[in-house]
Amino acid sequence: MDRPPENPLSRALHAIHQEFIAALSILIDSVRISVKNWHLFLPVIAAVLVPSSLLSLSQILLFLPSFPSSKSRLFLLNAGDDALVVADAALLLARAALDLFQATATAFAACAAEGEPHPSLGNLIRRLRRDWAGPVAALLYAGILRAGYGCGSEVFADALLPVGAGPVGFALWVCWALVGISGGLFFFYLDAAWAAGGAAAVAESCGGLRAVALAAEATARRRRAPGVVLLLGFRACSGAVSWTADWAVGRAAPGPVKVTVWVLAGDLAELLRSLELTALAVFYCRCRRRRPAEDGGPLYSSLASSSPS
Repeated sequence: MDRPPENPLSRALHAIHQEFIAALSILIDSVRISVKNWHLFLPVIAAVLVPSSLLSLSQILLFLPSFPSSKSRLFLLNAGDDALVVADAALLLARAALDLFQATATAFAACAAEGEPHPSLGNLIRRLRRDWAGPVAALLYAGILRAGYGCGSEVFADALLPVGAGPVGFALWVCWALVGISGGLFFFYLDAAWAAGGAAAVAESCGGLRAVALAAEATARRRRAPGVVLLLGFRACSGAVSWTADWAVGRAAPGPVKVTVWVLAGDLAELLRSLELTALAVFYCRCRRRRPAEDGGPLYSSLASSSPS
């Protein structure tokens, strides 16, 4: 076994390397269980990609200037500005509902793949129809917590905004930048627990703030570091996909080519999101197994004991 480095900087780099390896291992396991249990994940992905493609197609036909003569756009323009606002709001609500379904269904599929020896699609659908409320409540609470943290951070950052000039202003600007970076990293630390709330709700048969609290407890302290690495990595990948899609759409010829690029970019983002949700569920399962057996009984007893009705 290698001796841990004695230099503080070397120890810090060694710890970062270890957490990166742990996050990579979780990602590999996520891909492995997705491929092994394709009969669970493929229907979920299909149920997400089909409506997502339709929503992307509706968005580009209604609001992209490259299609000013589409019948739907002309109808809305003739109906007035209120019709465009209502159509935009309807698309946003539909997208939010689809994201909620994706997060809930993926959490059920990932927890079943992790906890059941022989998971079946029928059992997954029965569990999803019967116990969807708990994970949905946990995901909604996580969204509220994210929004609250974001609003608080904005207010705090505006209060610390440097107003001086010269050396004093520069020092205040440096402090403001450091506080912003620290607040962003702290958000990812908190979000690693909030994002695992859906998986906790499925695994523990609970919901709401209790599921979020169980996720935070199971991923406390250093156990949460791989989750932070995963979130940072997926955010970077999502940003790269979004930037590449905008670049490709901007340079694509108007017409079917632009529509195809737009829809495929949205589908790629959804696939990346599905992998992220699976990885977060695997991350929670690993953290929960590393904790002492306080509850007595297996972690996924509720999943394994679900029998066809």
